[in-house]
Amino acid sequence: MNPFASIKHYFPNLDPNVLNDKDVLIKLLEFVKIITQEKEKTKQIQEETRQMQQKTKLMQEKTNLLMAQTEIAKLQQRIHQTKRLSSANHSTPSNHEFYLKIKDSLTHVDQPYWLTSCDKATTTCNSLFVQKAFKTDDEVQDAILQILERNFSEHDCKFTALDTRDYVTIGNYKPFMVLVSKWLNIHDISDLAQQEGLSKIVEAVIEVKAKLNEEEHIGQVFKYLYEVSKYNKHRKVFIAALLSYTEIRIVRLYFNETEVIHEISAPFVLFDPKIKSNDYTSQGLTYLYSMLQYGNIEDPVPTPDYFVTVKKLLGTGGTCNVFKVVISDFKTRKRDCAMKLCNSHQDHILQSMKDEQQILARIQDIPHTPKMIHKNQHCVFFPVYEPFENFIQNTLDGQNILNSVAPLTSLLEAIHKREIYHRNIKPENILQDANGTIILADWGFAIEERESFFQGFAGTAAFCAEEYVRNWIDNKGIEYKA
Repeated sequence: MNPFASIKHYFPNLDPNVLNDKDVLIKLLEFVKIITQEKEKTKQIQEETRQMQQKTKLMQEKTNLLMAQTEIAKLQQRIHQTKRLSSANHSTPSNHEFYLKIKDSLTHVDQPYWLTSCDKATTTCNSLFVQKAFKTDDEVQDAILQILERNFSEHDCKFTALDTRDYVTIGNYKPFMVLVSKWLNIHDISDLAQQEGLSKIVEAVIEVKAKLNEEEHIGQVFKYLYEVSKYNKHRKVFIAALLSYTEIRIVRLYFNETEVIHEISAPFVLFDPKIKSNDYTSQGLTYLYSMLQYGNIEDPVPTPDYFVTVKKLLGTGGTCNVFKVVISDFKTRKRDCAMKLCNSHQDHILQSMKDEQQILARIQDIPHTPKMIHKNQHCVFFPVYEPFENFIQNTLDGQNILNSVAPLTSLLEAIHKREIYHRNIKPENILQDANGTIILADWGFAIEERESFFQGFAGTAAFCAEEYVRNWIDNKGIEYKA
């Protein structure tokens, strides 16, 4: 891509006349040059990591082969021992059956002899779908209540929720029920600030740690929800149950093409005000409604320093969502912030958040970077920035170019000296603070050269080098030459 095409690529609303301004043109060319350097460095890191991944894959294949060979050797030894035992005992039925079992195991030894999480999830789901379906919504409601009214104990939790959000989709559908047992000791909203709190009742894929049979209602509920999603493609059913000592609240979300209906069942209480007299009940309900509206809020931000009130959703991404929030401390001081929150507790997403925070910590002294107000394992707080395009006219004139490109160029030069590469530069990530200062946002794809690894494709395809995206697609086996 020639320099002028690159300029048009990054600044589609550019007034062509500004290219006649020598100062503006120089700044634009400097910006294109620094972007090109970043792309070339990214491709170099990608190639180095691809080679490392190949070596790791070969080592893993050798390990798996060795494990399989060891297993075969053990089975062959057992077969040999069984034959001798069978011969000595004139082939008694029990020994003969054992021999056939071992032989069958050896026949299938080329198949995986361990179950992955996905395998277990699939097996469990298949057993759910054979249950008897309900005929009416009332029967479903009654069954749910019977499930939730069962006694739970720490040692015998037949319906303890197991978070499986990192499992693959089973067919085109996933279970929609979430159960939380009493042994989690959830007393009030403050307990929900822990990882095993509200994160257990988010909209998520949930499996139930239980051996299901035809007499258990939970299988019938899953069956019903599966049928609902199967025959009503645009309807999504979400049922969340929070179990306290004696009170339960059920929240259901019905979604179709035209409306979203929130239903709170009347007979139950979400948070028992008798446990604590603080005004937790209304805050809890407000937050739960917010969770249902946005879909991906995990839990109240677990921080001892701030109380967080979610105001609205600002943006969504593959691993995180950004919300406008109000944080208040114990001195009742309030401040508007942007909260970038992980949309899952999966290890790789939490690690990505940790990496982003570490990189931001290294560049807080560099101008035009977002300033962290507070951070923890799941989120990071920034001042509220506005899109740069909100401050400019329909077309970019020379002054706007100087105001935006010059700071970005100096910023990229500074981070490159520290061997840090942003990898996701695009107009949407160029923001402006209240003073008019340009801010480059979204450092979730940034990488340090010294890390010497590359976890797949990162960045936004439209703003990455063409061969970079093409190589990633080729590795995924996706057909794109249509």
